[in-house]
Amino acid sequence: MTIIPRPMLLLIVSTLFSFSSSSLPGVELSLLPEAPDAVIMDGASSEVTIKLQQGDSKDGAYEVRQYFTDRYGIETKGATLPADLKQVWTHKAVVPVEYYGATEYRVEVFESETKQPIATQRLWLVKPVPLPELTKAERIASPIGINTHDGAHWQTLKAFGVHWARDYSWGWLRQGKHIPKAANHTDFGKKLEAIQAAGIEVLPVMQRAFRTKDNRFFIPWGDVIQESYERLSKGFPDILYWELDNESNLQHRDETTEDYQKYLESYVKYIRMAYAGLQDAGNGAKVVLDGEAGIHPVRARYLLEQVGDYYSVVNYHYYTGTVAPEIAERDINTGAEDRPQTVSFLDIMREMNQLAKDHGKETWLSEIAWSAEGGPEVGYRYQAAYLHRIYLLAAWAGTDKVFWFWDRNLGGQGRFSGTGLIDMETKPTVALPVGAAMAGISKFIARARYAGSVDIGHERWCLLFERPEGGWLVAAWAVGTEFPLPSELENAKESFDLYGNPLRDRRLSDDPAYFYLSALPDEWESQRQVQLLSTSTINIYQGDDATVEVRAGGDIKLRFADLPSGVQVGEWTYEDNTWVCDLSANPTLPAAIYSIQAVASDKGWEKRFTLRLVVRPAVSIRTMPYTPGKPSSIEATLLIPKAVEATFSTPEELGTMTPDSLELESDQTKTLEFTATSEDQGPIQLTSKLSNGGTQVTWIRPRILQVPKAGNIQIDGSLDDWPKDNGILTRHSLLLKGLETGFDPKMRLAWSSEGLYVAAQIPVGMGLKPPAKPEDFWEWTGLEMNLNAADVKTEPGAVRPHLLYFVPTQDGKNQPWRLFAGEWNKQMPDGSRNHLKDDIRTKNAVIYEGGMMTLEIFIPDEVLEASPEANEIWRMTINAKISRALSPKTVATWPAGPGKGWESWGMLIFED
Repeated sequence: MTIIPRPMLLLIVSTLFSFSSSSLPGVELSLLPEAPDAVIMDGASSEVTIKLQQGDSKDGAYEVRQYFTDRYGIETKGATLPADLKQVWTHKAVVPVEYYGATEYRVEVFESETKQPIATQRLWLVKPVPLPELTKAERIASPIGINTHDGAHWQTLKAFGVHWARDYSWGWLRQGKHIPKAANHTDFGKKLEAIQAAGIEVLPVMQRAFRTKDNRFFIPWGDVIQESYERLSKGFPDILYWELDNESNLQHRDETTEDYQKYLESYVKYIRMAYAGLQDAGNGAKVVLDGEAGIHPVRARYLLEQVGDYYSVVNYHYYTGTVAPEIAERDINTGAEDRPQTVSFLDIMREMNQLAKDHGKETWLSEIAWSAEGGPEVGYRYQAAYLHRIYLLAAWAGTDKVFWFWDRNLGGQGRFSGTGLIDMETKPTVALPVGAAMAGISKFIARARYAGSVDIGHERWCLLFERPEGGWLVAAWAVGTEFPLPSELENAKESFDLYGNPLRDRRLSDDPAYFYLSALPDEWESQRQVQLLSTSTINIYQGDDATVEVRAGGDIKLRFADLPSGVQVGEWTYEDNTWVCDLSANPTLPAAIYSIQAVASDKGWEKRFTLRLVVRPAVSIRTMPYTPGKPSSIEATLLIPKAVEATFSTPEELGTMTPDSLELESDQTKTLEFTATSEDQGPIQLTSKLSNGGTQVTWIRPRILQVPKAGNIQIDGSLDDWPKDNGILTRHSLLLKGLETGFDPKMRLAWSSEGLYVAAQIPVGMGLKPPAKPEDFWEWTGLEMNLNAADVKTEPGAVRPHLLYFVPTQDGKNQPWRLFAGEWNKQMPDGSRNHLKDDIRTKNAVIYEGGMMTLEIFIPDEVLEASPEANEIWRMTINAKISRALSPKTVATWPAGPGKGWESWGMLIFED
């Protein structure tokens, strides 16, 4: 995520649990913890002051009820306190905090004879597990990092076991001309003293400090860069690494442009000159590359070739939304929405790490997090679990350090809010449960060394670490389910939960558990170093090969299980502790995703690697929307090495193809044209037959949609009264983009002289959660449409299009679903543009039933600023999408034409 440095404390915001007073009439209630940040350690008091203050009420008697919920979710009722309120009443309560983790303290205030509280407040008291003091060398080697900014609570971060701080505020130093102060008078000498006093190493992020004024390139003056980094390193000789920038790649999301090439050239020069400056300073400081939004092996290879000798660390950012790290397939970080990715998060992280290690570089995952406020899919419980699991999985993948994002909560309810360890908006500030989880992972792995993995069953992970004291640490968990403990761990001499408490729940669950073993079982010792070198996603094209590699000793036996018919297995060959085998897919093997296993075995054990065999079409076919009587282009690109002849056809009565066959060479794109001759304006099937025996079917989308008159449509969520023919967009008329390849929405339109009717049936499955912030419509399940409410004969630009959206939401738990409507960039009478939120100008209804979300909408002419008329042609684009909380979304769009102008829009013809 890009953090914009500015001379002030950034975006300090509230958490789910507020300390501000209730807005209800009567009294204002506050909870004020005695311990700094409500962190209970080193004998700190768990005392909390309850404060009642008159609001709109008069003096009177109240009842104060207390509830304590411990780390295990067990609630205990505390003493009920009588409160004789005369302006202010206070009481000091001692909250029982027995276990490591977070204890919730809830206070409710009642008036006499009332059944509902007139004020309620909650507070976390966080008790981190005690941690050992690390030596300087151990701190430097520790993988436990966090992102910070000005005003960080260093002693609290120390209590949470943080050893590295990736701090954005250092960009304020710019070129270091006022060292130790920045131009905004921030004293970085004093800041560094506070960081070091907490036993934390700092990674300064020089965000935008060396960019051009437009932020698109790095400054061209090499001598300035070199002198600046020499000055910075001499001014702060204890700092070991300097990070060059943060997510500058977001300025160039299209990597085919001349500007992108110019950016790369400026970046290469910047790396060289920053390195030269640090060398001149003579303190041994090293260059850390700009932390990139996403993981980009192609750019990493380029930089290794160009300037590989001038930096030491490759770092990257990745956010999976609400998806668990083990199953995540897409990055939701800013700028990642349209980035193609054919392997999972863990796969691409391993790929990047291996590339860097082959060239002697460290790799740091310098931004990742899950928001506790991202919806019920995460919350505080899974946020703590995912924090542990990402530090563990990063070690498994070969990542050297992980920096959680970040030390404080961001505002609002967006994709980056609710990830902090501390809520700094409250007065006083307070820690959050995830802080105790950070202390737990630090206790277990800050000094340990990753030493392999073993197979304890499907949907389970078991990672091994060597402890510095001797013996073994075993981290084990399940993904999305529960299992009994494996027998090898039942009798471990010590076992712990993720907060450091003795393990109570003798099952494997989503919460990692930790075990100390004096020695490994013999089977584990021989199994732990067997490693899958290939990605767990095996991409293979019809008629082509793919390779699987496993690192193991020469005595290991290997085989595949659950292969579909149509896949041939070659011989396993062995060289340099690596086994290699080729898989071949028949040209006729259906394109689909198959779950298979690679199985390694030896005496008494098997280790299974679950793989996703993704069979892809041999030819990539890109169709453009068609208009009857006009040619539309079709692009065909061969994705396999061996040339083929492709013959293309559609049903004869629907159109002609020119030419109807192509000789396709590998990685070359060729074009043909389809001309529809039929008045039928639905989707048209395109069949491609290949000379190697393969057959592919794709669809040509229509650009024109005949919209029928509405008749007597009632806006009630039932579509039974809609016209049965025309005005309907089904799957083959839509371009699908996203992970859910079976996403099959249906959209309908009808018209009257009063306005436009729109309906959508969106299959969302059971248990859809309402959006956290429906006005961020681009994030959530719903319907979007761009509409130019004027006949195509109207001069382009004479009428401003309307971007309307409709997001299903609920106003509270167990409340009925409704549509949150809005218009983006609505042009107002004074010429300004506003985002109209929760717009009541439309009539709408929504029904969520049987996993289907049905939206029915009437958009009156006052919204459109025009009325449809028979035989008019209006331009429109429309899409339905599904987005599960902040997870990657899948979008179905009509007509999805090429380019960004009118050619990408469809045309509505209003039937007479």
